[in-house]
Parts: sequence; structure tokens; C-alpha cells
Amino acid sequence: MRRHVAAGRQRGVDFGKMRGVVFIGFLGACAYTPPQNTPPTDGRIDAPIDVITIDSMPDTTEVGRVTSGLVGFWGFESASPLIDTSSFPIGNPQPINLTATATVVLANGTASTTLALDKLETISNPRLNADCIIGGGVTLEAWVQPTAAIQGGTNSLRVIAGLTSSINARNVSLFQAGDQWLARVRTNVDVNGAPDLVPATDQVVVAMTHLVVVADGDERILYVNGDPKATDAAPGPLTNWDNSYRLILGNEFQQSRPWTGTFELVALYNRALSQDEVQRNFFAGPTP
Repeated sequence: MRRHVAAGRQRGVDFGKMRGVVFIGFLGACAYTPPQNTPPTDGRIDAPIDVITIDSMPDTTEVGRVTSGLVGFWGFESASPLIDTSSFPIGNPQPINLTATATVVLANGTASTTLALDKLETISNPRLNADCIIGGGVTLEAWVQPTAAIQGGTNSLRVIAGLTSSINARNVSLFQAGDQWLARVRTNVDVNGAPDLVPATDQVVVAMTHLVVVADGDERILYVNGDPKATDAAPGPLTNWDNSYRLILGNEFQQSRPWTGTFELVALYNRALSQDEVQRNFFAGPTP
């Protein structure tokens, strides 16, 4: 697997507890400049992939990506990019593969959307939603690079990644709204995940960017490049989620609001990562 090295430490997912066959990776195509400060101490989708079977992935180190609570991981290292580490049902992790429209380009460990009808999506499956409900929290993470600093707007959100069914019904999502990042998590009676989490000043730039939204019964937070940018201190539980929602990247299911850009990593956890853990994943970089 590919690695990034920063501050004298090796980056990447700790696969020490994994069993199975590890797929082959390639050098990434997107430019990413690793942070210089020291990490916190605290082609197409039509080919099969060898799947890593995971019994448990304990978080035993303070460097490298966080694995505790991981239920879905899309690394785009091969023709079929997803490894699902779901515990639903317990002890039987299985892959949930993404499929893409024909014009989505998969190459060099990335997936790129450039046209209005481009999107990547999973089949209907309750696992990803149910794991978060059972876990009592959620973290949706994405390393992405937009094609433009302005896409969509406040009345025409462009979906980067989310568990959703339409423009009016979402469990958790990351968006670009004009020149702003934005996130929603369904923690109350609003089925669309409002109120919005919007940074006060942080604006979109055309560069590889780390986006993370976390939520549990206490708070919802949107992070950009490891820093908390918007917080909702009293959201409520995830008990009103819809288990039928699928994961989608780069568009609505109706293909009505495209987001164009490059994906290098997408991950889903069944708990709200702490700020230290979000920063660990940021310092680990976009390439697993």
C-alpha cells in the first residue's frame, strides 16, 4: 500500500490486525502537501477486488489512521474501491461496492467526476446506517479536491458524499455550497439534517482537502483540514435515521446537482471521532 511520511513518521492504515489479501495500490495522481507541523501526541468500476476480511481493528497507536469504529472504507486503490468493515451483522463483515456512471474516471487511486450525470453509489443496504444508529454516533470523512472553488449555492447544495435518498431526505452528508463547505446530520425531526453546519470564514480552494463531519447525542462538528469550523452543541440522537438510505458520492441520486472533483478517500465510522482523532486522520494524509 502507498504511504505518506511526515514529521519523520510513517503514515497509513494500521493493518496489523487484518486477515486476508491486500489489494495492490498505485501512486496517487492528486497533489497533496503534507502539513509541516508535528502531529498531535494524544478507469471504471466493473472488475472484482480482493477483499480484506476484518475481525477487529483496535485503535492501538497514536499515529496512522484511526480504525476503532470504522464501518466503511473506500480507498480507490483498485477497480472496485470499497472495503466495508461493518459489524452488522456482528462478526460478518462484507463488501458493499460502489458503482459509477460510465464517465466517472478511476485511475491512480482516485475517482474523478467531471460531468453533470457523474455519480458513485451503493445498492440499498441497511448496514452502514444501522451501524451508526447502534453505535450512537457517526463520522463521515472525505479527502477531496473540487474542480472549481464555486459550485452550487445555498439553495442548490452539491453533494460530495452522504447517506441520503433525495434532496429532501438525508442522514448525513458533506456538501459544497458556492464557495463554502457545509454538512448536515439528521439528529432531530428535520429529515433533511438541518440546521446546516457552515464555517464562518473557511472557503473552498481547489486543492486536496480533508472534510469530516461528526455527530452524537451531544454535538455535531464540521472539520476542515483537521480544524473544527462549525459546531452545534445540542443536536440529539441518531434514532430517527432511515436505514434504507444508500451512500452516494458526487451527485444526488436523481443526478440533478452534480459536484465535480476528485475523491481519494471516503470513510464512515459508527461513532463521533474526537478532535485528536480527526487530526490523526488529517496528518495520515489522503492516501491509505
